[in-house]
Amino acid sequence: MKCFNHEDRDAVAYCQHCGKALCRECAEKYTPCLCDDCFEALWQEQQRQKQAEEEAWGAQRREELEGTVRGFMIRALIGFGLCLVMLPPLMEGVPLLMVLVQLLVLFSVPFGWHLISDGQARIHVDLIASVGFWVFLGFAKGVLSFFVGVPALFIQLSEVLRAKTELDAMAVQK
Repeated sequence: MKCFNHEDRDAVAYCQHCGKALCRECAEKYTPCLCDDCFEALWQEQQRQKQAEEEAWGAQRREELEGTVRGFMIRALIGFGLCLVMLPPLMEGVPLLMVLVQLLVLFSVPFGWHLISDGQARIHVDLIASVGFWVFLGFAKGVLSFFVGVPALFIQLSEVLRAKTELDAMAVQK
């Protein structure tokens, strides 16, 4: 039997993919033993799979980033609602600067709550407790939200800005 590519040479091996006869030179070209056509086809398939994986990762990452932005907007709306509800009692005989600070703290409470809830989810408290425990936990989270809210607001704002930058970069790449 003669080589598929070189008809003047004897075949010493077969392509492991399609079974074409190959001479020593053709058989040693690729590992495993493949003809040029099969090697090219397999290489193109690997490139398609790699591109599909990258696109899937990009879509998943885009979804995560959009979720970050969406969550920030929801918390901002809740914070804005808190400010609207609490604005009239805050304005009674208080200097404007103090009102602005109080509004900032109220606006950032949902961000502090989110930060505490996220940390609480990592602790894995598997307690079947009384209703009083859960009421206390909610009250404690509410109080802590006032203290950690402002830093949490700025941390989450920086995450949203980073996510927005990454989303814009992904849009440019398309």
